[in-house]
Amino acid sequence: MISSRCDDPIMLGGVEQKLSDLRRKLKQELEGVSLLGSQLFDVWINEEAASAEGDQDSWEHCMDQVQKADIVLVLYNGNSGWAKADGDIGICHAELQIVPV
Repeated sequence: MISSRCDDPIMLGGVEQKLSDLRRKLKQELEGVSLLGSQLFDVWINEEAASAEGDQDSWEHCMDQVQKADIVLVLYNGNSGWAKADGDIGICHAELQIVPV
């Protein structure tokens, strides 16, 4: 799983792009890695995920993905991401709390 804020701007290849663009590029590169002819990584990113069933909101869906992942790569720029309510932690911080160290 690769996680980050979506629309925060970054410089990528000398051009300002969004963190989502970087996630897509990383996913493509990681899924292109193979060992003995087999793909090593199956990478989950929110941008390309199938729609959730509706029994969960997007927060719960992301938390489930963190728990299911073998490896979580977090691109963290100091912004906490959206929060469910005022005063709550952001989704980026919540995902980091789940990740075992």
